[in-house]
Amino acid sequence: MSGTNIHTGVWTNHSRGHIYGSTLTLHDAHGLALISFLAILITHTGARSFKILKFILHQTRSHETPRDGLARQQEVILRNCETDMGALPVLGWIAFRWRKSAPKAWRRSIGPLGLLAAHMCLYLVAGVAVSFVADGNDPFVRAEAKECGVWAGQDGGIRSMIAWQKTSLLSTTAARAYVRLCYDTEGSEKETPSECRVLPRRRLNWSAVHNATCPFADGICLEGENAAFTMDTGLRSSEELGINSPNPMQWQRRTTCAPLKTEGYTEVRTDGKFGENVTHYMYGGVRLLGNSSHWVSDWERVGGSKGYILNMQTSTPWIRNGSFQLDPIPSLRRDDADVTLLFISAYGVTYYEPIDDPMFSAHNFTGTFQMPGYDAFPTYAADHPSTVMGCTDQYRFCNPRTSRCSPFVDSQDPDDLLFSITETDGEADVALIIRYHIHTMNMYTSSIGQGAQILSVADHLYAGSAIMLAREQWKIEAGHMFDIGLATAQMEVVRTAKESYPQDRGPLGNLIQPQWRHICKMIVFHESGYTSVNVFWLGLILLFSLVITTLSFLDGPAGKVMAGKFPHRVLAWRADGALQLLRLINENKSIGTWGRGFQDVPITARGEKLGVVEIVDGRVGIGRVASGISAEEFRCGSGV
Repeated sequence: MSGTNIHTGVWTNHSRGHIYGSTLTLHDAHGLALISFLAILITHTGARSFKILKFILHQTRSHETPRDGLARQQEVILRNCETDMGALPVLGWIAFRWRKSAPKAWRRSIGPLGLLAAHMCLYLVAGVAVSFVADGNDPFVRAEAKECGVWAGQDGGIRSMIAWQKTSLLSTTAARAYVRLCYDTEGSEKETPSECRVLPRRRLNWSAVHNATCPFADGICLEGENAAFTMDTGLRSSEELGINSPNPMQWQRRTTCAPLKTEGYTEVRTDGKFGENVTHYMYGGVRLLGNSSHWVSDWERVGGSKGYILNMQTSTPWIRNGSFQLDPIPSLRRDDADVTLLFISAYGVTYYEPIDDPMFSAHNFTGTFQMPGYDAFPTYAADHPSTVMGCTDQYRFCNPRTSRCSPFVDSQDPDDLLFSITETDGEADVALIIRYHIHTMNMYTSSIGQGAQILSVADHLYAGSAIMLAREQWKIEAGHMFDIGLATAQMEVVRTAKESYPQDRGPLGNLIQPQWRHICKMIVFHESGYTSVNVFWLGLILLFSLVITTLSFLDGPAGKVMAGKFPHRVLAWRADGALQLLRLINENKSIGTWGRGFQDVPITARGEKLGVVEIVDGRVGIGRVASGISAEEFRCGSGV
């Protein structure tokens, strides 16, 4: 996809709400820089937070009475260490060295050590967790709408038809591959393939109803009035199709299929190419093809290649003026649904056992076959030139804001009932995207381009022999094609905004008029090469860091407030600073004329020199001038 067609900047993922859904999308390089900055910011915030913690620990101790060396050394360390990681080992070492010289040295150290360890762990976790603020693994992105279109032929020429067929084939081929890779393997222990992370939802789920009522009249269903198979998505949000809007709409697809009777609905004529018998199926005429729905010649059954043949007819006017539209017989006619007939023929297919499935019925014994080194086994052929399954596709739409719903309608929705339940421009925009793509779910539209390749049973065909067919293989086929319809709609919605069509669109025309092309800004999907950052958590991190940093500089004002009640503690905090300790050591020896006594940085008069570290009276101390120190004095005075 062209990177110029993806919005970079702030946008709202409405499925997560207005606040938590606020998202910043960046190119990966910029996203990496932002995450690095946040990691550094967390480190900085941890250091400033430690300053607050050590101030609290230091000030909660009693500085009004004399205490032992352990306590004072702990306070000096707390006052002067800049990080919790630096203070922890030092405090531990102090406790170890005082274990025999101070009462309960370890017990008195557990509190500071525990708090510092907890503080350190908290910011270590925060440093790792900051990476989860951003999603760089094929994150959600929003289309920019520079490419926005639903493309169809502009005229009646052959080039226009071929161009449309090419794009349609691209869509159905991709959907079939997606179902095989992403629908059929969901829930497995395998790692999710990257191809399954493109669409907003990996798959659209549905529920199955077995023994459903026959969707047609006059007892035409082969296995009875209550042997149909219904697939129902239930009400689904437009968000699941990748439509990102504060005004979501709901849609529902319900498809019911059943094998149909052929007895009484066929005619055998001798009108084949070579005068052979041709079986015509009389479920309604197709305008440009005559008064039958489908036909199979004896020559094709015998002389053709081995394999399954799928032919489909539909009541949906999918081309121009309905030239190839099925005009169903009264038993099959439905005004509230798309009617699709699937004719499946098994040309030369061999079965190793009788098949009772009504669509793949095979009981015609054709002989015994024996391969060298194997036992002989019987073979069977299909019972009928072709079997027929009838399906109805219905759609319903709801407005969750008003709880208004349309009745079930066909994919063409001639009365535009979808728009009748919208009340705002935002709802109408969502409805427009659904309206453009709901027909792609149709059993016919999503499957016609590939013929028998679309069938799941194709995976059970080996060198012309069908193996391991299920008892109700026809239900597997119906469910598989239902999945392909859903996947087609998922992909086509995204394709509307993604640059999936060839740049040279030739005779194709855009069905979306310029004034409506802003709708593509509502389409979201996953895309590699980008990083999406949650603005809510980003803002929270920045605000938290700002607050902690500000508070860490308030030890001076806090000291002024505390001075009236706890003057010794305030003085101790200042005096325990490393620079103040240096001043006190030198001042104790009357070295230097010190100014700014209790300010952060005490200073001496200009040009004055401080004392040097010496061995004084057998101990390490400060002297005005350096003197020679023997090796023996060094060992005795320093304890080395």
